[in-house]
Amino acid sequence: TEIISILFENHLHQLPKNINRCAVGIGNLVYVVECGTNKYIFRCSEESNAYENTIYWLKELECLLRMQF
Repeated sequence: TEIISILFENHLHQLPKNINRCAVGIGNLVYVVECGTNKYIFRCSEESNAYENTIYWLKELECLLRMQF
């Protein structure tokens, strides 16, 4: 959890007040990180390109959210 704290401080400029590991995720380490009133899901994996499909679908969903109905 020390590495997660450092990453949040360096990139989000926030100090986590709580970091809890979740028991979900196949082949991933998943944490819920609380910073102030915000909660983040932090996923990491030792497998290279483990999130390639996730990144693709997040970008696709972002495009849908930007569309006006």
